[in-house]
Amino acid sequence: MLYYPYEVTSTKTLEIELLRLTTHPQPRVFRTLSRRGGARVVPLLPISSCMDITILVAKVLGIYLVVSGLFLVFRGKAIPHLLKDLFGHPAVIYLIGILMIFLSSMYLIQYNIWDGTWKTLITVFVWAVMIKGLLYIFAPQILSELAIRKSRSAFAAWGIVAVAAGLYLFLYV
Repeated sequence: MLYYPYEVTSTKTLEIELLRLTTHPQPRVFRTLSRRGGARVVPLLPISSCMDITILVAKVLGIYLVVSGLFLVFRGKAIPHLLKDLFGHPAVIYLIGILMIFLSSMYLIQYNIWDGTWKTLITVFVWAVMIKGLLYIFAPQILSELAIRKSRSAFAAWGIVAVAAGLYLFLYV
């Protein structure tokens, strides 16, 4: 538990300090602990700001993009075989679609940000994940054809783009 490094000596000072702390740009829930010489202000439950979750999603997305981009660059020839095997199991495709819809909707319900900054890029990516999840459930044949036949020649190029975007998200956001 984090303690603020100062003592509050009177009740009036405590009320003023609590008011100042609760109107801070990142509000927190506070309680006081009585002590012999006064009271100590203790934050209980930090309320995560929108920026905290977006940065976390950006970092995780960055790691994912770097790993999958490196896989595309170095093992791109194996991807058509992996996808053909994957699309041969309808139950797995359905579960992947449900998982993608569930995770993307959790983010979008809370943080659907369209402010023109890098956070908008994360929101666009999450909407793309939602659409891909819907395609996995309702149109897996289209997704299979698109993934296996159409993009076979561009795996290395997409891998380089994914690594660059992932490094940017992980290192600079």
